[in-house]
Amino acid sequence: LYIFKDQIVGMVLDEVNSKLKQPIQTKEVGLTFWSTFPNLEVDLKEVYLQSALPYSEATDTLLFTNHLYLKFSPFDLFDGNYEVKSIHISPGKAKLHVNNKGEANYEILKPTDDSEDDFLLKLNAITFEQFDVTYQNDLTHQHIETTLEKVDFTGNFSEKEYDLR
Repeated sequence: LYIFKDQIVGMVLDEVNSKLKQPIQTKEVGLTFWSTFPNLEVDLKEVYLQSALPYSEATDTLLFTNHLYLKFSPFDLFDGNYEVKSIHISPGKAKLHVNNKGEANYEILKPTDDSEDDFLLKLNAITFEQFDVTYQNDLTHQHIETTLEKVDFTGNFSEKEYDLR
């Protein structure tokens, strides 16, 4: 796996960015196998995601985190199945914003055809640790700030309707 590290990392980043309105920017990417056996983990370091609003500028932050870990089955990856088993984000911050037109900066996925497999939503667990969240809604005049010490979400996110736990 380490021989193909650059290819695996490139494949993962290309696939993720192909589904997003704004590409993920990262300073460094690591690959872990033995400590996450039998899974493969891609560690994106110093990750920045720009706001998804059409008029946003490069300095309009939607998400920043020191580490974003994506866990995969290595066998699935080599078979062309890009199912993310889990995402772990720690520490970081998100600035969620709904403008006065009702447009949300967190609607980051490009529209897809229903018959198309959706790489990012085929996961069953998301964990946030030491994560600051700011929510600003200009329509409802709401402003909320909180820090998540540790939050785990589980569910089948690939379904149109699902139970979130």
